[in-house]
Amino acid sequence: MEAGSESRRKILCVSVMKSWGGGEEFILKLHDSIKSFEFIVVTPEGKAAQKFSSGGIRTIINNYQSKVYRKSGWSLPDYLQIFFGIMLSTLKFISIFKKERPAIVLANGLFAALYVLPAVILTGKKQITIQHLIFETNSIEKNILKLVMRFTDKIVCVSNAVKENIYSMVKQPYPDKMVIIPNGIRAADSSVPVYKQGDIIHIGMTGSITRIKGIHFAIEALEGILKDGKAVLHIYGEAGGDEDSLKYESELKNMISHQMIEDKVLFEGHIESKEKLYSSIDILISFSVIPESFSFSVLEAMAYKKIVIAADSGGPKELIKDGENGFLVEMKNTSALKTKILYCLGNLGTDEFYQIRHRAFETVRKDYSIEKFVNGYTNLFDNLNNKAN
Repeated sequence: MEAGSESRRKILCVSVMKSWGGGEEFILKLHDSIKSFEFIVVTPEGKAAQKFSSGGIRTIINNYQSKVYRKSGWSLPDYLQIFFGIMLSTLKFISIFKKERPAIVLANGLFAALYVLPAVILTGKKQITIQHLIFETNSIEKNILKLVMRFTDKIVCVSNAVKENIYSMVKQPYPDKMVIIPNGIRAADSSVPVYKQGDIIHIGMTGSITRIKGIHFAIEALEGILKDGKAVLHIYGEAGGDEDSLKYESELKNMISHQMIEDKVLFEGHIESKEKLYSSIDILISFSVIPESFSFSVLEAMAYKKIVIAADSGGPKELIKDGENGFLVEMKNTSALKTKILYCLGNLGTDEFYQIRHRAFETVRKDYSIEKFVNGYTNLFDNLNNKAN
């Protein structure tokens, strides 16, 4: 525990992920950036719990609130797992509330909110729900969202795309409960190199290896480019703990083997150092097959003055102005993606692309700084805490 933490107000963060991802990175960023509150995490056992603990966050294990993975649709066992998880978690959370006396409960995502909601209602705690994802309008999450929105005190949307998604799903979206606070990062100048004329061009994709990331589309678009020796593709990240992610990783490797480009597509695993990761690439591709709510990787690449090619939807569409600070391509359109990649390969060393890199950096510095992120959440926590007193 950090010195002086006994006198700070406590925020209890609830997370359902065993693996590490953008949502978990978000909690660590809160802990590292906001010192007026003490952050405690309740999470299931796994890599995320280990990283929270090693990052200096006091961590409480609750395996009843683990995320439910499903191949397609919802089955009776899925519902039963969640139902019993909520029942057992409620008792656990009431005990934690009694011991820790948190000022605010922060649910890191919709399902985290569902697990902690009964305990919040029974004890009268103030709750904030962070909405990181965009859901289909006819999904089961629509009904969960309606329930959570009725009882949570504030819904934080990480982008305007998330807010619009909520409006499309919920007829009574409680606009007074909704606030947009984008993620923020530091965009200080660093020693990370930019492209040098004549170098082999290194293209990167980063994040969990799951189908929604559209890695197979990027490999399809890059096939001829990689065979010609014009570039190398680096895939950063790991498959999640679910069966389909592991299957997808195997399918990608089979696809790469079939195209005989094994030496041109490198699975790099998880890289802890952002500087090391972005030192290794010239171009970042973000090509999810569903709209992304925000995209940490796009923001990070822009902060490191890398060229970004992203699907023209969701959060990345808010970060990037096509041709000004990066490039946008129609989702799932591999032909358009290949055309854009070839354009970038032919112009990386030009003054035009120098300006694109600079404008990307300035976008992060002005609109997505860590200072704006900290101010947004500090004000939110202070206002909600004052209402509770």
